[in-house]
Amino acid sequence: MTNYPYKSVLVAAVSVGGLALSACAMPIWPSSTGQVHNHVETEHNRAVAEEQALHAKIASVDQVSQDAVARADAASASAKRPYQYQVLLQDDSVKFETNSAKLSPEAQARLTELAQKLQSEDRNVFVEIQGHGDIRGSEAHNRALGEKRADAVRRFLLDQGVPLPRMTTISYGKEKPKTGDQAKDAAAHAEDRRVVVVVLG
Repeated sequence: MTNYPYKSVLVAAVSVGGLALSACAMPIWPSSTGQVHNHVETEHNRAVAEEQALHAKIASVDQVSQDAVARADAASASAKRPYQYQVLLQDDSVKFETNSAKLSPEAQARLTELAQKLQSEDRNVFVEIQGHGDIRGSEAHNRALGEKRADAVRRFLLDQGVPLPRMTTISYGKEKPKTGDQAKDAAAHAEDRRVVVVVLG
């Protein structure tokens, strides 16, 4: 027995289901020209805003780079200036323990006194901070240690109010031992582990 009405209903249901699935798979577009225009304009404005933000960020990075270069040039010029100045003060009383760049209470007291003197006299001076080590150890090790010691002094003087642009650091490592390069005892090594602060004006 042929059941045509049932088959017709089944075919119709499948057809409707297929159309529904096709409709779900299709992208939903604005239904009018006005909506299309608004959609395109919105996307255009978003792209323009993103491009402007990117340009602003690039400009900011460029400015930071230019500022860094300017500071480096100023530091380089300042580092050359001391050799044209007269030495007003040379102090090598800041000493360190072996393999250490930590400022002792005595060193801090001496540097505080020096900073107060510079501020009270209000003189246009330049401070060169020279880091040194004793003759033991490699040249590279003592050079790095001298840099750390000089930088520790610079940071401390900065905290005491000495302007950063008026200071520069240099490390001599073990090149310039205070007591000569002959065999030494512990007391001589202690004298060499130092920072020399040279005030020029």
